[in-house]
Amino acid sequence: MGRKIRLRGTFEKLGTKKNWKFGFLEETILLIDIKNDANEIITDHLWLNYTNQLKKADLKKGDEIEFFGIVRMYKKGYFDFREGMDNRTIDYKITYPSKVKKIIK
Repeated sequence: MGRKIRLRGTFEKLGTKKNWKFGFLEETILLIDIKNDANEIITDHLWLNYTNQLKKADLKKGDEIEFFGIVRMYKKGYFDFREGMDNRTIDYKITYPSKVKKIIK
């Protein structure tokens, strides 16, 4: 948690998400087969904000990238304080992708 780690992933596609605070759409990127430094797959997919560094990589489906990011915890699921309903669970995400580098095979 809170550590900066190096990861590798394969670009799958672009997407969008609704900004929870302001309601506008934000661009996202889907990476699959996320690997750590030991070349072990740590998750099957990862959605990231489509930052300027990721845009500069000019990715095409199947391209592999290496990048650094910070591990953060978040709650996902449905919450309604009026009804006392809380179906949220703990999950993890990567924030602030940096030092993005396309891997040439």
